[in-house]
Amino acid sequence: MTGFSLFPTSTGGGWPAWAPKALQRTVLQGGVVESVSPTLFILRCDLGGWPPGWPAGARSLKARACISIATARSRRPTELVTACSPHSPQSEIVAAVARALDVPATVYTGPAKRPNWGRHLHNAEALGATVRHTKVGYNTVVAAAATRHADGNADIVLIPFGMKCEAAVAQAATALEAVPSETRTVVVPVGSGVTLAGAIATLAGRDVSMVGVAVGADPRPTLNSLARGWEGRHVTIVHPSEPYADPADARGAPVPMHPLYEAKAWNWMTALTAGALRGPVCFVVVGAPVGAPVGAPVDAKARA
Repeated sequence: MTGFSLFPTSTGGGWPAWAPKALQRTVLQGGVVESVSPTLFILRCDLGGWPPGWPAGARSLKARACISIATARSRRPTELVTACSPHSPQSEIVAAVARALDVPATVYTGPAKRPNWGRHLHNAEALGATVRHTKVGYNTVVAAAATRHADGNADIVLIPFGMKCEAAVAQAATALEAVPSETRTVVVPVGSGVTLAGAIATLAGRDVSMVGVAVGADPRPTLNSLARGWEGRHVTIVHPSEPYADPADARGAPVPMHPLYEAKAWNWMTALTAGALRGPVCFVVVGAPVGAPVGAPVDAKARA
């Protein structure tokens, strides 16, 4: 058990009346396990529970977390605001959630010009989000700009950079409860570190080793904040050689994988010699690959 709740006390411990019921099903959907071989499972967090027309590029564990954050109040917010890299799926995720909730979205990112945007940022704009740029692209500067935008207005929901918050850890922990009991090693693609923190919360009491394949910044500060004591819980962090913004092809992968995240983690894992990881191994797919077209409009008024 994680000790977290997907429905906070601010909404009476339940789903808020103003939010579409279809999104409640999305939040409650756990991971889907696919068996590749007797020694390899894939836990997919991009499958199941999505409302009709949900953008394919925003089908991820982080989208479920974003819904949890955005609906953790008794009344509809006036705006969702976030900050992220121009290549991050978070821009499209927040735009998709805002559209489903029928509220505007603002995405802060670095100074990258439109030709250098990632596909997710283009999709976010197509979904109706306003994209604002900071003069420099340091993560701390971009995150601070979004925080200033939301400061002083309790009706604006700030979706943290990397979704570094307990609500996102709770969502990840819930999804990773589906890791098969016979698993001995879990391999997690790591961006901000939130999914790995959720894995630690769920799996710490089991005979499972966890490997976080860090494709971006060092996730240890996130783990120190959201998964205290993680160093003593059979957790290893490795760093593939590719720069974050450089896409990779997932060699021989049996399911679609995001070129900035899962593909790099998959290639790291499959390059190891046989027996390097205790088996069976469960590989976590956090989200859908980039490049999917924007879907049909989400019916924000649906309550069924």
